[in-house]
Amino acid sequence: MTLGLLLLASPGLARSQGAEQPIPNAGGWRLSSVPQSGCFARLQGDQVDSLLAVNREGKMVIGAGRPEWKLPSGEEPVTLRIDGAAPVQLMGSPVGNIVIVLITDDGMTRALRTAQHLSWTLSTGPAVANVTGLGVAFDAIRACPPATSP
Repeated sequence: MTLGLLLLASPGLARSQGAEQPIPNAGGWRLSSVPQSGCFARLQGDQVDSLLAVNREGKMVIGAGRPEWKLPSGEEPVTLRIDGAAPVQLMGSPVGNIVIVLITDDGMTRALRTAQHLSWTLSTGPAVANVTGLGVAFDAIRACPPATSP
């Protein structure tokens, strides 16, 4: 999954793996299929690009990235605010210039599915993403054929 998210964070690399396809009724979310990794979605934003995947247990994985970010290795504290709700403290995993977060709470997953905006606060500072269509994108990822083993 990390390889796929790295490919999505670098649009040129993602194009070399196969064309991204728009996801109907999901705003600007685009779907990519990466061999041996499965499907991922990416949404290019003004302040931050948003990334979306599903782990092997069917849990949502979200991410944010910016080309100039230089994130530390290891875990990174992340504060996430969904629309106007109270901020939630999470731990993220930096991968290059993106940070990914596993969403284990079902209530938070439901809130993210209908979210319009996500406010991220990391060591690099704050960033806001318009994520309209995230729930539709999540469903599209889940409907992708499973990744095949090499």
